[in-house]
Amino acid sequence: MANYFKLIGEMEIPEDRRSEFNKYAMRLLDLCGIRLIKKIKIGRKTVEVASHIMPDDKNMVTFDYSVFEKRKREQSFYNIDTCKLTLNNCGFDEMGIALMLLMTLQESYSEKECYLFWDGEILSVDVRGLVIENMLGIHLSFPHRADQWGMLLFCRNHQDELEVNIDNVIFSFPKSFEKEDWDVFTDVLYTIKGEDVVEKVKRVAYERSQFKESKYTERRNYLYSAYLNLIENGADVESFLARLI
Repeated sequence: MANYFKLIGEMEIPEDRRSEFNKYAMRLLDLCGIRLIKKIKIGRKTVEVASHIMPDDKNMVTFDYSVFEKRKREQSFYNIDTCKLTLNNCGFDEMGIALMLLMTLQESYSEKECYLFWDGEILSVDVRGLVIENMLGIHLSFPHRADQWGMLLFCRNHQDELEVNIDNVIFSFPKSFEKEDWDVFTDVLYTIKGEDVVEKVKRVAYERSQFKESKYTERRNYLYSAYLNLIENGADVESFLARLI
């Protein structure tokens, strides 16, 4: 699955939610037509049948077939004890879509930071999450994606796999599931775009009464201008901020 979709980061389902997650994971795979090809004997003949997936005596779920794709693939595995996937060549068709949905569910439930990922980009979960909600009758949340500063730091810490760009941080925000803080959105956008934005900041001076009624972009210009004034006058910025706080 390395050349297909995967989770980047560390996926870990809290122990007290694993039973619930396993119920939804198995239901999701079943509804998506994921099966295991088994050989059975009928009289003197041995035939292959697509059987419903079930955990074995080691709590491993093995699967290799999609009834919608009508194609047998290499065996992949789901671990009931850890809620983790071990995937082989699952493709981009019906089996790949089913497992992409399961990884979206894993991301939602994971207490540690992880994101659905492919080809250097964190993928949107909006449509996939809504499909899961409709199929399972549950409500999802994506708290890690809601923390855009956290996502920016995550991208910078995984630059060997991820591109630190606007798409990975801004456009992967789960608008269908989380409320967006537009002030944070703007700050993160400016941080990513860096010097191009700084060059456009206008030098301004407001009275204190004007600042209270100003818009966000005006406040940003004012604060940056105040910072420049402190630097140019040789002030100790850290001491100034300590007194201000």
